[in-house]
Amino acid sequence: MISDRKVIEALNSGYRKLHVLFDVSANFQPGKINTIVGPNGSGKSTLLKSIFGLTTIYSGSVKFEGIELVGKPPHEIAKLGIAYLPQLGKIFENLSVEENMIMAGYILDKSERAEKLKEVCEIFPVVKKYWQTKAGLLSSGERQMIAMVMALLRRTKVMMFDEPTSELRTKNS
Repeated sequence: MISDRKVIEALNSGYRKLHVLFDVSANFQPGKINTIVGPNGSGKSTLLKSIFGLTTIYSGSVKFEGIELVGKPPHEIAKLGIAYLPQLGKIFENLSVEENMIMAGYILDKSERAEKLKEVCEIFPVVKKYWQTKAGLLSSGERQMIAMVMALLRRTKVMMFDEPTSELRTKNS
C-alpha cells in the first residue's frame, strides 16, 4: 500500500453491533512484506476483513493508492488490485481446479489469463497435477494452495493473507 500518510486512520469496525477495532491506525511499507502480529482474538482477522470491505465500519479511513476503500464493496476493492485470502481458503469446491482458475481470472482476457496461469503454475507446479480434479476432493492444504494461486492470478498489487500456513502440512506430518 503506497502512501506517505497513514493507510488506515482511526478505524473503528466490527460486525454489526459488535465493535471489535477501536481507533486503529497503521501504515504499510510498499514493496515489503508487512506483518500484523498479535494473540488470538486481538483483531488481526477483523482488520484484514475491514480493509477488504467485509465488516461494518463505524468510522475512520482506509486508503489504497489515494482511493478511499471504506464504503466500497469487496468486488470493487478486488478490482483495485487487493486480494484477501481468509484463513481457510475460499474455493469453489464443486468445480475442478481448472474451473476455479477460470473463475479467479474472470477480469482478465483469455490470453492474459493464460499468461498469468503459466506464471503461477511455475510457482505452484502441483496445481497442474490436480487440474481436472474437483477442488473439494483436495486436502485442506491443497485447497489453501489453490486459493493462493487464485489470488495471485488476478492483477494483484497487495496480498492479504490471514493465517496462510494454518492448513499446510509438511510431507512427513
